[in-house]
Amino acid sequence: MAIYQRGENWYIDFTFKGRRIRESIGPSRKGAEKVIAKRKSQIAENKYLDVRKDPDPILFHDFCKEYLKWSEANKKPSTVIREKSSLRLWDKEFEGKTLQEITAWSVDKWKLKVKERLTGNTVKRYLALLKHVFSKAMEQGKIKEDSLKSVKLPKNLNERLRFLLPDEIQILLSTCHERIKPMVIVALHTGMRRGETLSLKKEQIDMERGFITLSETKNDKKRNIPMDETVKALTLT
Repeated sequence: MAIYQRGENWYIDFTFKGRRIRESIGPSRKGAEKVIAKRKSQIAENKYLDVRKDPDPILFHDFCKEYLKWSEANKKPSTVIREKSSLRLWDKEFEGKTLQEITAWSVDKWKLKVKERLTGNTVKRYLALLKHVFSKAMEQGKIKEDSLKSVKLPKNLNERLRFLLPDEIQILLSTCHERIKPMVIVALHTGMRRGETLSLKKEQIDMERGFITLSETKNDKKRNIPMDETVKALTLT
């Protein structure tokens, strides 16, 4: 049996009948030590399963707030931006539901609903995040069992790379809000991903050499993106 601290909270970690158990105790090390001593006594007296209580119900919306705090402390800013966007979809889908009320069947119904609207790889990204949210909830003792453990991710699909035609670009720009139009133009002219565009900072722009330097990329490799005259004009305004 072990205790450890993650962030402001202390956790206990032990194995019971081949199953790893992790419980979130709170901000007190002494409290964690007392709980782990109690668990040892319960296991020795064969009373552990009899006294374990189900965690209090917690709204999916509320736990997502906790998850994002963890994400902000452990992941890249661009990844956090992407996760916030994805969690808005799930928050709407499971509005008013607790973690305990969300099942694999709930997710299967969602997959049927978006089958014609979202690509397989997009569905995979959404599901991977949702499954990770539930694994963190399990780790923190918010749920007794991970109800989404059986949810399978779609296999990678070889999707066709498609570029917008000139008339499609004009339609896109004509419908953009003026606040986001510069970001859309940068994305169109550089091929940068959404997260890369949203997290772009002035110090990444080298006007003298005509490059945008990206350090937080998908594969963690720094790369330079050349700027054409349209992008250069935007950075000067």
